[in-house]
Order: sequence, then C-alpha cells, then structure tokens
Amino acid sequence: MRPLRKIGNSKDPSMTSARHQPPRKNRGIRWMIVVFILLALAAVVFVWSRREGVSGSPTGSITAPGRDGTGSRPTGKAGTVAQTDLAATENVAAAASAVDAVPDVGELIADTSLSDPELVRRLSVIVLDEKSPGETRSEALAHLLNLTTEEDESILFTLAGSPRLNESLGDDLFRDALNRPLATQAELALVLLGRREPALQKEAQEHLVFLLDEDLGGNPKAWRKAVDAAKQKWSNAP
Repeated sequence: MRPLRKIGNSKDPSMTSARHQPPRKNRGIRWMIVVFILLALAAVVFVWSRREGVSGSPTGSITAPGRDGTGSRPTGKAGTVAQTDLAATENVAAAASAVDAVPDVGELIADTSLSDPELVRRLSVIVLDEKSPGETRSEALAHLLNLTTEEDESILFTLAGSPRLNESLGDDLFRDALNRPLATQAELALVLLGRREPALQKEAQEHLVFLLDEDLGGNPKAWRKAVDAAKQKWSNAP
C-alpha cells in the first residue's frame, strides 16, 4: 500500500507564496500613503520657494510724493536759476540745527557791522530753528521779509521749501508774497504747492488758479509749464 500524503505539511511553493502575499486592498492603501507623502513634500517645497522669493525681493518705502525738480528752481529777475533746490534748503536747515545759542533778533538788527545779505542769512537760521520760540521765529521772518528785495528773493523760495518751516510761518511767507511781483507770487505758490500741509497746498493752488485763470489740479509739471508761460507774458507786458 502507498503511504498517505500529509496534507498539513505540504511544501507546495505556489501555496506558500499565495499564503504570504498581502491582500490587494492593503497594497492600495500603501500606495495612497506614498502618493500623499510625495504631494505633501512638493507642497512644502513650493511654499518654501515662494517665501524665499518674497524675502529676497527689495521692499519699497512709503514715502510721500516728491515735488517736481523744476518747481523748486525759480528763475530770478536776470533769468538765472536761483539756488533754491533741495541742497540749498538742507544747507540752511543744517545751519539752523547747528546753532546752540540763537542770537537775539533785536541784537542782530542793531548790529550795524552786518551787511544786509549776512543779516538775512542769520535771520533765516532763526526762522528755521525749531528750538526757538514761535514768537522769535515770527519776528525774525518779519525782519527778513522787510530786508528781502526782488534781486535776492531766492531766500524766500528756500524757506518755503524747507521742512523746518511750520505752517504758520509758511502762511506769513505766502501773505507777504502777495505784495511782490506776479512772477514771485507764482514761484512761491509753486513751492508751497509741494508742501505736506493741506492748508498751504490749498492756499497755493487757489492763488495759482487766480493768477493763471486755469485749474491744473495736483499736476506740478503742468503748473510749472503754465507759470513759465505766464512769466514770459508778464515780462513782455508794458
């Protein structure tokens, strides 16, 4: 008789591999996990690259809008360009901040050894000195305006464009200009139009509208062109 086959101890390879092969459902879950991990890594890399791009880009600064360069360089009676640009303004402002003990206005006026241009220069230092009392600065400006003629009125534009000039002094400067030639009024209004104080801006624009009989809004280049044309007409008038 043939010996009986032991079914429990069968070594059939096909049956062994079938018994150890993982179910198809488990393999699908594993593939889903792998795909999810790859997508997560791709998302992390994408976000990181975007952050690097933003941090590496230059950041802008908010600044207030700048005046047109031509508006701060009015032409004088002889047609030469007055030195009233930003550099001149900063020089006067720096001189004001460098003064430790501001001289008395009355003493300056009484000092006969000072020429008028030198006296005007020293008075301008007091006008722009933010540490001086308001009354002292106003008094200095009043004397300065009395000493300033059409030939040396470039100091008026320098003061009008200085950030150290407060709104009250700017208004005094504007009202004094109303008694000066039309060209001076227009040039000073152009400078005041570029200041940050809304009241001075409005005052200057309204006066430009009155002088030129047109409203060009907040366009400094258009105002500059219109003022130049008007000055040419005024100079040719009898």
